[in-house]
Amino acid sequence: MRPGDGLAYDPARDAWRRLPAPPRSLPASAGPALWTGRELLVVDAEGGRPLPGGGIGGAAYDPVADRWRPLAPSPRLGGGQLLGRTVVWAGTRLLVWSFWTRPGGPAPTSADPDGVALWAYDPPADRWTALAAPSGPVRSSLARASLAWAGREVLAVQNTTQIPPDPPRFGGRYDPDSDRWTPIAAPPQRVPYGVGSALVWTGAALVANGAAAYDPAADRWWRLPAPGGWSRVGGGPMVRPVGTGRMAMLVPEPG
Repeated sequence: MRPGDGLAYDPARDAWRRLPAPPRSLPASAGPALWTGRELLVVDAEGGRPLPGGGIGGAAYDPVADRWRPLAPSPRLGGGQLLGRTVVWAGTRLLVWSFWTRPGGPAPTSADPDGVALWAYDPPADRWTALAAPSGPVRSSLARASLAWAGREVLAVQNTTQIPPDPPRFGGRYDPDSDRWTPIAAPPQRVPYGVGSALVWTGAALVANGAAAYDPAADRWWRLPAPGGWSRVGGGPMVRPVGTGRMAMLVPEPG
């Protein structure tokens, strides 16, 4: 998102309008954008403008009032070197996982994190809360996982890097109300590369990269049939699953 480039579309009027420029504190490369049901939250998860102490900047846009507001200052990492972040909108709050390594440690591109900080942001109160960090095994797996909100909890699936993946991949569920991680059945091994790279929630199941689906109620995975005419690997188009609340649609990626 770049200041002044935002647009809003009104389906009833079939018309576009330009959004006001966001606060200058929000960098042009900030993202992702997350809808809360009332506001559009844009946070600098990519680290386009690092804040002192590893904090995260952001802003919220109210389409009814047609104005932006900066988010309250976030917690800090406390001395660690930021490696990356994962953000998820979890029904009533924004969850931010910040992965860090100790200064002078291995190169960030190849290091497993020494720690992870978990913060929750409450938009109506404009307040951040620091939550308990995940345990060591979960921490390492989360650094290479994709996350999706499933209505009551966050589901996490570790991204694959090999065909077939080895060792078995991590899968877990996080309840933000109890602040607790629970393991789930391991994602299937005999699925195409990248099973955890794109997750969407259909309302009843989690679809992973259009290749496999997970039912939280039954704690069970199953392979999905290949889309007609498309190959997920070996020259076929890259696709991005999009959830509609009832189904998952596969949208070809550009390029």
